[in-house]
Amino acid sequence: MIVELLQFVLMVVRLRICPGSLKKYMRKDGENWALITGASDGIGKGISHRFAKAGLNLLIISRTESKLEALAKELTEKYKVKVEYLALDVAGNPKALDITWDFITAKVQPGDLRIAMNNVGMNMDVPAPIGQHTDDEIDRVIRVNCGYTTNMVTRFVRSYIPPKTGRYLLINMGSALGRLPTPYLAVYSASKAYINALSTAVSAEYPNLDVKAFTPFYVASPMTLTSRTNNMFISPRHFADLVVRSLNQKTVITNPHWYHALYHIMLSTLPESLRLSVTVKQMKVQQKKIIRKLKRDGRLAPQWEEKKSE
Repeated sequence: MIVELLQFVLMVVRLRICPGSLKKYMRKDGENWALITGASDGIGKGISHRFAKAGLNLLIISRTESKLEALAKELTEKYKVKVEYLALDVAGNPKALDITWDFITAKVQPGDLRIAMNNVGMNMDVPAPIGQHTDDEIDRVIRVNCGYTTNMVTRFVRSYIPPKTGRYLLINMGSALGRLPTPYLAVYSASKAYINALSTAVSAEYPNLDVKAFTPFYVASPMTLTSRTNNMFISPRHFADLVVRSLNQKTVITNPHWYHALYHIMLSTLPESLRLSVTVKQMKVQQKKIIRKLKRDGRLAPQWEEKKSE
């Protein structure tokens, strides 16, 4: 625990005294582009604003075209950058990867795509024991969080990182739940642990590529079903600022928010049996809240109707 606390203090000091920057990934000559998946809401939208503010042109991908169109217009007018967008349901389209890269290669030349952020992800609809989730739901989470992300990483390093053309940045969105195995979200938790392992391994393979896996607890977004913010549920814009400020951290797996980092240290020091027991109790409470909210919004899947009445 002492080592973890020292690392925490060092992280906080670095964030305040010598924050990171996007400038080292941007060339003075030629165009500088960043790719962001899952860009129309939450973390992706916050990152889009932060990157555009730094002067990066953007390729943004998400499911809802109307949101992408509005975001592209806003970013173009506010920051005077180029924005290209692609509306794509990654989970529902079996050709999503090929469609994604046809779009990218049509818009950006190798060497111009300086940053890629794999932010698109799926969670379980409702926290529950693994046997209560449908096969389709489980397959969807694994396919998007693991399969699509892995293939995006592979194509990025294969096609868009020519040697001796400066530094590049790859960001994979992880989760604190990937560092702390989480009952009732077992598949999602495991998929994010995979992201951590993938990111750490790839970081050692390409000398001119910086790799980061960010692992917050909760960011206020449609995925977390809340817009209220506090120390646990931070705003997307705040998180985006922390992402950039923490780019000088030496570790691949990074939790840039002080409260989230401290909370992780606290949980990781508990005996695992105690932590898992407490987590199950918390998840049962969350399950009821989420079912009620989905019911109000008319988005509750039939399989959870019986659970609601228990």
